[in-house]
Amino acid sequence: MVRLAARSSILSRIQVEKVSEALRSLGLDVEFVPVKSRADLAPDTPLRSLGRGAFEAEVNSAVIRGEADLAVHSMKDLPTEIDPRLTVLGVLKRDTPFDVFVSPRSLRDVEGGFRVGTGSERRANFVRFLRPDLRVVPIRGNVDTRLRKYREGEVDSLILAEASLARLGEHVNYFVIDPTELAPEANQGAIAVVGRSNWSGAEEIKTVLDDESWTEVKAEREVLRIVGGGCSFPVGVLFRVEGNSLWGVATYITPYLKVSVQGTFRADPTYAGRELGRKLLEAMRSEGALAEA
Repeated sequence: MVRLAARSSILSRIQVEKVSEALRSLGLDVEFVPVKSRADLAPDTPLRSLGRGAFEAEVNSAVIRGEADLAVHSMKDLPTEIDPRLTVLGVLKRDTPFDVFVSPRSLRDVEGGFRVGTGSERRANFVRFLRPDLRVVPIRGNVDTRLRKYREGEVDSLILAEASLARLGEHVNYFVIDPTELAPEANQGAIAVVGRSNWSGAEEIKTVLDDESWTEVKAEREVLRIVGGGCSFPVGVLFRVEGNSLWGVATYITPYLKVSVQGTFRADPTYAGRELGRKLLEAMRSEGALAEA
């Protein structure tokens, strides 16, 4: 029996089921261990105020205490450094990594005063930069809660991860945000599996994880290590494996300034992430963004 710890939200349970299906293909039995995270216990608190690990610390603690064998996370929720007693075993094959604008009309076409709901500083800054005539409405809660608020008219639109809509099976009108306009949050669309560093079943579990997606994820995390950032910092980054190369794009965004860089690198995630991160830092420095950050 493999015990999987995760948050108890609908989306998190769907992610657990995806991991469970992969483990069952190995002939393993699976048990779900629900955990309340710091973010779940403070749904109205801005993410920046909750600090790093708001979605994952309590879930990982269940693995450290021996209450579960593995933790399942949205990879984007994991900080670049986790407890040394744990290791990220890898990720499932990545779902779509893009941000989307949920609305009957595109972000460029909606009328002034349109209310855009988001709890992400990066996404909010993008709206304020591109359309300062719109109204950004802070919104927290699980994706299904945000969609309910949208449908009930509390906001006129949302910016969400396309992967979350796909996993929930939601059919709403939306427009994909081009990553060269705004790179998505690092590791968006990837489901991570975390275990104890000395767990005996690790090698077997890795056989159902996806090497190409893991390469992309590691490159994106290397950018964050170079630049600094995460859920509460306005930097987005996306890498894509293209044959023997890695293509990447990274964006730093404030309401008044956008700095974006891209490039193609050899398919070494540490090298590619380091080079793109340095390229972004250089561009930020030349634009005077480092002092602002």
